[in-house]
Amino acid sequence: MSQTRLPEIENALLELLKSALADVSDIAALTEGDFNEDDQIVAGTPAIRIFFRLEQLDRAHDHLALTYQSDQNWVALCGAQDQRDFGSERKGALDLVSRACNALAGARLALADQTQGPQAVLRRVSLFQVSAEGTWYSVEFSVESITQFAGNAR
Repeated sequence: MSQTRLPEIENALLELLKSALADVSDIAALTEGDFNEDDQIVAGTPAIRIFFRLEQLDRAHDHLALTYQSDQNWVALCGAQDQRDFGSERKGALDLVSRACNALAGARLALADQTQGPQAVLRRVSLFQVSAEGTWYSVEFSVESITQFAGNAR
């Protein structure tokens, strides 16, 4: 047991999605460059952007309060754009959502040290954005693990 660092989980998620959806060339972490001045996502499509939302830590029965059940909440934004046909755009985005969900559901993340990491658990899918920049859905999922902190030596 150890503390799982967020960058390591993010890298493992990106590698998982890139491997499972090899034909989707634009899979990356969400950055400020993915938005225009109107806060609309403008990433090339089809595309997936992931980001960390929050972590729920529930204390295990540990009198030192160093061991926790960790539930990290992540989001994968899946988008497509078709200027000619909105129906085709929506279908493309939904297809990407289905494929991302299939890749993430129950996946054990491969960590950099070659150990089998925490498991991904799907939570929900919802519409995120419909605009001239494309149709985007939000795939929310958790990465669950036991986390142990070193604590502050006293």
